[in-house]
Amino acid sequence: MLAPKVALGAEFVDRCVGLAKLSAAINGQDGKLIEITPDQWRFLRGVYAMNPEAPSGLPHGDSAVLAQDRGDLDGLLFFVDGDKSCAPVHAPPTLLSLMEQVR
Repeated sequence: MLAPKVALGAEFVDRCVGLAKLSAAINGQDGKLIEITPDQWRFLRGVYAMNPEAPSGLPHGDSAVLAQDRGDLDGLLFFVDGDKSCAPVHAPPTLLSLMEQVR
């Protein structure tokens, strides 16, 4: 789930959806998508794999994006597989702070 201000439809929760559709939904809520660096992506794959609430294994894709509402301290991470956004993961401020240390 995303920050309290950002609400995404059920189509984003348990499956992959088009990145353009995700981008439109976020932009429609005055939010933004931030591309994650390759090193941050590798770090996040490990975080995902250790998350007891995530499905076992590694997430799909070869990159990730962070969706954030203007002014929110947390966000929602999506792993990107081609033109699809998959496996949304809540990103609290503590995780985002750790990500900032990984460039």
